[in-house]
Amino acid sequence: MKKFLALLLTALFLVGCQPTPEEDAISRKNTNVLIQTIQTVEMTQADDAVPTPIPVKTQFPERFQCDFTTNGGARFTADVPIRVLCDGTFPVIRVERSNLSRDERILLVKRLLGSDTLYLHQQTVTLAYIESMIAESMRELTDEEKEAFLIDHTQEDLEEWVQSREESASYWQECYRSYNGDPQPYPKWDGSLPPGGDTIETTEYHIVCTSEPKPLNTYCHADVVSADRDEQIFYAAPRNEETGISHVHWFDNNASRPETGTERIAPEDYDRIHEGASVTASQAVGRVLPCFDGITELKVVDIFWSHNASADGDDRGKIGRWAYLIRMTPIFGNAYMPYCKATSTGGQIETDVMRPWRYEHVCAAVAGDGTLLSLIWESRLKVTEILTETAKLLPYDEILSSFQQNMNRRYPNSHFTGTVQDVTLGLFRIREQYSQDTGLLVPAWFITGEAVYESGEILSTWNESNPLCVINAIDGSIINPRIGY
Repeated sequence: MKKFLALLLTALFLVGCQPTPEEDAISRKNTNVLIQTIQTVEMTQADDAVPTPIPVKTQFPERFQCDFTTNGGARFTADVPIRVLCDGTFPVIRVERSNLSRDERILLVKRLLGSDTLYLHQQTVTLAYIESMIAESMRELTDEEKEAFLIDHTQEDLEEWVQSREESASYWQECYRSYNGDPQPYPKWDGSLPPGGDTIETTEYHIVCTSEPKPLNTYCHADVVSADRDEQIFYAAPRNEETGISHVHWFDNNASRPETGTERIAPEDYDRIHEGASVTASQAVGRVLPCFDGITELKVVDIFWSHNASADGDDRGKIGRWAYLIRMTPIFGNAYMPYCKATSTGGQIETDVMRPWRYEHVCAAVAGDGTLLSLIWESRLKVTEILTETAKLLPYDEILSSFQQNMNRRYPNSHFTGTVQDVTLGLFRIREQYSQDTGLLVPAWFITGEAVYESGEILSTWNESNPLCVINAIDGSIINPRIGY
């Protein structure tokens, strides 16, 4: 904590310094200034006759177009549709990092597993393992362990952890008394999260729908993690040698690699059955969304026809299964977010003390027959304040100018052709100053593409993990997703 305060004071001092020419931004980074600007506009509108808000989709051209060469020799071209993730106007919203409640967690896992009875999967139990669990759960926590736990938790959390260890000791003692050499049935899961720590065993629980001990990859299972991690839920169907891995990560990665044969499905084709499938993309979405009813509201950003081939290892390039890969983000009012897989870790002065923060999204792989193969929900945001429901956006020409300035700044001496492949205008989260857990959702331009040398060699792919440019649509500043503002 003392280290954080010292760095914070240093950072506050640096705010008054002039930005260096190398800074990858257009300097206006202070969220307090942004909030004041928004509030000033709101007060002005309150004093005057408020005009009818103009829908965002009518404020900009249908396509994002440019063709320019930077001072350093890099050429950038674009002629792609502008995807506006909003019906009406964009809000600006204050949010904070959040987790599912116990009831929400239980409900979601029940829906994913299709069972009202849930069990906590555990490794195959031997007498030696039972004895080790009794010893560990009866061990008195050290002062150092308690102090480390309280860094990210409350005293009440600590008391609950101590109580859970006592309950665990009772459970394993009973297992010891009843042990007859056969694997012990799994205990029922009560919706609790693992306590957190430095090992997988303390940060991740596997939830299954039967008490019968079997290898984990032969079950449908849902994983929940400790409260100090951003993942809300991970689900996977059983794996077999013929179809290979079912982790959504592989389908998602390959969706961003069209050279492997994957393809983005156009929205007008969502109601058509794709070759190799027996259900439509819309029906695949219908398999996923009901799981979240009453928990969160999601909107589809993209759907791909993708596969689970590994990019490395002995199975590199081997396709075991094709599926609809569905990317979704939460809805806030009439607007939603672009799909971003980056993690914000703060600026250089903050990295060592800031807890990493993923951008919220849900990604699911649904087989061609409608079977849910895998799903992950990263992060969760809680709305704490709506600053405005009608954010005033910069004109299109100023966004183009900001984009060109940023490319000049980033590539002062480069020779390649950069092609913009997708432009999305949606809500994007920026951290509030020196805050680990709070931020603002602001309208922003999310731009992806790729760079190619004259020889045809691909220099860089700017995708959902590493976008080419994210521009704050209110003030034109450049947002660095990996920093968080």
